Amino acid sequence: MARTRGERRTARLGLLGLGVAVVDLALVHAGFLTAFALRFGGVIPETNFRAYLHAAPGLSLLALLLFVVYGLYDLRPQSWRTAAAGLVAALVLLAGLGMALSFGVRAFALPRTVFVLAWISQLFYLLVWRNVVWKVARRLWGTERVVVAGSAEEATIHAARVAAGSGCLVSTAAVDSLPALLASETDQPDVLVLTPSLPVEEKARLVVEAALAGVRVLIIPSHHDLLVLDSRMAPLDDTLAFEAGPGGIPPGAVWAKRLLDLGLSAAGLIAGLPLYPFIALAVRLSSPGPVFYSQLRVGQGGRLYRLWKFRTMSRDAEAATGPVLSERDDPRVTGVGKVLRRYRLDELPQLWNVLFGAMSLVGPRPERPEFVRDFARTVPYYEYRHLIKPGITGLAQLTARYDTPAEEKLRHDLLYAKRYSLLLDLKILFLTAKVALRGEDAQWRPSG
Repeated sequence: MARTRGERRTARLGLLGLGVAVVDLALVHAGFLTAFALRFGGVIPETNFRAYLHAAPGLSLLALLLFVVYGLYDLRPQSWRTAAAGLVAALVLLAGLGMALSFGVRAFALPRTVFVLAWISQLFYLLVWRNVVWKVARRLWGTERVVVAGSAEEATIHAARVAAGSGCLVSTAAVDSLPALLASETDQPDVLVLTPSLPVEEKARLVVEAALAGVRVLIIPSHHDLLVLDSRMAPLDDTLAFEAGPGGIPPGAVWAKRLLDLGLSAAGLIAGLPLYPFIALAVRLSSPGPVFYSQLRVGQGGRLYRLWKFRTMSRDAEAATGPVLSERDDPRVTGVGKVLRRYRLDELPQLWNVLFGAMSLVGPRPERPEFVRDFARTVPYYEYRHLIKPGITGLAQLTARYDTPAEEKLRHDLLYAKRYSLLLDLKILFLTAKVALRGEDAQWRPSG
């Protein structure tokens, strides 16, 4: 059977990825050699160079691992800022972890200054190279065609969200028109998105038909789907049954998560100390009012706690309106506040909330009591998110925007509760660092 357009694209990018990895490693080590030349004036002492050669295999593996973790070999369409931010984050970690690695392999003659100089040269070499890769990959992939199917109203809403953040050609289609569309040589989509309103039997049929046509299928789950996802088998006599529920942090993992919170929040507070005076001065100069801003938020078990942030809105922003959800391009946000929000610097004081146990580093985004009361009445299963401590970051914070509806954010919170693991927390923290460096909203993409 002939390969589909999507399969041909993936194969081409796979071959490109192998070549990219080889050049990446060559440029990483070219950066180290440049650093040696700058550090020692072109004549590298044998003792220092031998230490580098001893550490080189480990540095190569570490570089590849970091590049994979930051998605640098996923060459499907993404913005250049996204690709560059992932590269910057990976190289920062490579410098820090590389120093630790050199001690681990007893390459003590490898100077710390070489890692600093190497980071600068590696960043230059790889940014130039990756810009070429980015352009070639976009040309090879082309523009993805996405079709959203479901009820007319639901399909229109989700199509607008996908189009806003993906750069794809997005359209909607009635379910009865999909068989002809999937079989078309000219109009066949690359991605089919199925919305929650479709009956289970309809979804199952469309998944099979799309798979046979070589079309990727993405299913937007209902909240009910997420509650039974990955459920544990619990047979009743000779009847097969599954234990449903929102999941949560396993008892044996609670202390591991708390230790991670304590260690990283303390480290983050210490590392952020030099920034606090500059942020405080910028906030005070941007508008009259206090530097810090506090609000009551709903935490684990529905308990209230006081959350702290650097102030990003004008003073008394809600004096005339009362509690109002923040939205994209909110006029109440100051110029300095926009910068703080873009790079997540306004969230730094929440590390105190983590340190004292009201929050976790990773979890559902905390909401205000006024909004929680409204959401609990209108969004099914909303209160399940309070089984877990709220977090500074999380799946919803990574993939949603300030103005994303509560029912959409709840999907991510329920998925986190069902799929929790310490490894998932670490992955979310790594991706959060990438999003913060990128300085823009993380947006869902069909190809990512």
